[in-house]
Amino acid sequence: MSHAQISGDIYWRHLGAENHTNKQYETRWDNQTIYAYDNGGEMIQIKSDDVVDWANCNIIIDQKVSEKIGDKQFNNQDWIKSPWNTDLTIKNLTFAAIDGGHMWLNGSDNANAGNLNITGTWTISTQMSGSVNGNYGVSAGKIVINKGAGYADGQYVGFGTDCYSAPGNEGFSFLKVAGDIDVNGAVRMSTNFKGSIDDPSMVVGGVVNMNAVDGAQPTWDFQFQGAAADGLANRYFQVGGINGGGTLQANTTHQGNRSVGYLVLTNKAGTSSEFIGTLRQGDRYVNKDASMNIIMKGEGTQILRAVAGNEGTDTVKDNWYGTLTVEKGRFLYNADSKTQYALELKGGSFGIVGANAGEDVGSTAVESFNWDSGTLIVNNAGASSMSVLHVKGDLALGAASGLAIRFEGGLGEGDSVALDDFLVFEGLNAAADKAAMEGALASGEMSVFVGDQQHNYSYDSATGLTIMEVVPEPAAVAAVLGALALGLALCRRRG
Repeated sequence: MSHAQISGDIYWRHLGAENHTNKQYETRWDNQTIYAYDNGGEMIQIKSDDVVDWANCNIIIDQKVSEKIGDKQFNNQDWIKSPWNTDLTIKNLTFAAIDGGHMWLNGSDNANAGNLNITGTWTISTQMSGSVNGNYGVSAGKIVINKGAGYADGQYVGFGTDCYSAPGNEGFSFLKVAGDIDVNGAVRMSTNFKGSIDDPSMVVGGVVNMNAVDGAQPTWDFQFQGAAADGLANRYFQVGGINGGGTLQANTTHQGNRSVGYLVLTNKAGTSSEFIGTLRQGDRYVNKDASMNIIMKGEGTQILRAVAGNEGTDTVKDNWYGTLTVEKGRFLYNADSKTQYALELKGGSFGIVGANAGEDVGSTAVESFNWDSGTLIVNNAGASSMSVLHVKGDLALGAASGLAIRFEGGLGEGDSVALDDFLVFEGLNAAADKAAMEGALASGEMSVFVGDQQHNYSYDSATGLTIMEVVPEPAAVAAVLGALALGLALCRRRG
């Protein structure tokens, strides 16, 4: 039988209790049966041999094991041992609902496992945990997570360290998704990956879509696994944007954990993603030091409205701590008082929006404001209705020449706006911070835009910031200078 004779849909199922003594399990493709052997009757193992064209296979797992095999009771769990010692590529992988069962992908310590590459879609409609003592990574074209039949709300799907395992038991060494991750309905996606900001172990090239189903919304646990041994190891997640609603929570898993999470957003130019939902520390072992930071590095737009929910009374678990850093792109933000972010604007643009979808004008506070460079967006509906950024702590300013304010709304030439109408300082050094900001404006070195057009402006403490004429484009200035030069030349000739 040639290498490419078996492809297409393969159903991976056990043969039944009568065959357990022979330790035989089967996969099915049409009318052909391929036998695979497990490891001592405890784990299902696919053997990759020369009769299977794995790269064109769609593997479907749609049964649960509930019998006792040897001395191990599976109790509605499938332990799936990675069957390959080198990297394996398949087309699609489906974990179908198994009536409340729990799926483990590579539930053994298989030191020789290769990486699994799913070129198409990985669909998960069952509870699932990443491997214990994991030592291989998974890549996929797309991942779709659904709430399966027989599962209660909060169906757990874990890609990183299992949130119930001991410290040091790792999940996949990496998760790379070329397209989107769709999280649908009342499911709980858990991720827990190390790496670095520049080389995160979880990378989603597309968008994480948090989709409500029948009114039920999903949860994303970033899962800071760790205790004394690795509690200081930070966690890194890179995605091309977050859409939809639900809950984002740090949800540290061991008391005393001090690890810090970094969510790096790489929204593509010309795209816009919007998330409206709850941001909270979580419902397990939580302390204020286990913060969750967001870094905007993409060229596109991310809107984050942290307003739906956050209704708990626990002063730590129901809060969200960290630093929001904008380096590129456009980040629009609204949050209630329980979302306690320090703001760093190092490039790109940042602005305040309203609490609800479609609302451009709103008011939100940050713990402090480090404005090194970049643009502060002020959404407005004229001079009397403006978005307001409240700074509860200190202000740090970079060179005025690198700072810009962009008014988006109803302002025009001749309108004046007081500084307190859009930027309010409330910390211990509020007076000094306001004076520093007024000094930067009064220097005339800042840039002021109304929409896409840059305007000259004036500033004094009595009248505030006054919008003046549009700054001519360089091409227009060059054309005027060219015309003047031509006119002077003609005058000389006549003379």
